Amino acid sequence: SALILSEIRPNIFIAVLEFIYTNCCSLSTHMVIDVMAAAIEYGLDGLIKLCVHFMRDSIDVSTVCEFLQAALTYQQTTLQEECLFFIEMNTEEVFVSTGLNEMSEDSLAFVLKSDKLKLDELEILEKVKEWASVNAVVTGGTLGEVASMVIQHVRFPLLDPDTLSDVEKENEKKQFIPVYLIAAAWKFHALKRPDPADPQTRPRLGTLPRESLRVVGRGP
Repeated sequence: SALILSEIRPNIFIAVLEFIYTNCCSLSTHMVIDVMAAAIEYGLDGLIKLCVHFMRDSIDVSTVCEFLQAALTYQQTTLQEECLFFIEMNTEEVFVSTGLNEMSEDSLAFVLKSDKLKLDELEILEKVKEWASVNAVVTGGTLGEVASMVIQHVRFPLLDPDTLSDVEKENEKKQFIPVYLIAAAWKFHALKRPDPADPQTRPRLGTLPRESLRVVGRGP
């Protein structure tokens, strides 16, 4: 049957055509996601596997955010896992990369669910705010609107009371964090009864030791 390739850039078309005729093709980090999208659209399973294999071999600080986003979009589970593992092992470098600010809210939320990020929660909060600021300019929304889904995965109970108080005061000037998240963090500090099933009170690998976190095994 005829294979109709519409709305496809010439270099992507050539890569797809090359695969159809030779069962291999030349890829680069700048085009591989578009090639994979075309392969998925036209049911070229072998080309999909080739693209995934190429991306798995090309994961680095400059590519991992974009590759993770593609893996989530196109439901490539193995690629998702390898991208997340790289981010967990190289959290600080990835979180200061330009790629982080270009991630979708779904992709960033996926990353923030991890317990293995090697960064303290205050630094994660600051990076989320930077991400929201960049994307608010792009979308024209407010910080609170842009960050509404992602902010749910910042673990405010992991902040010590003094830092939490500073965050709360700053939030009063320009609301970015839903009040109920800050209230839940204060409740944790008051009751000192963490819920093992609640990810909000689980320390990450990068969570700094604090007196207030003795109840979750992360005291000084």
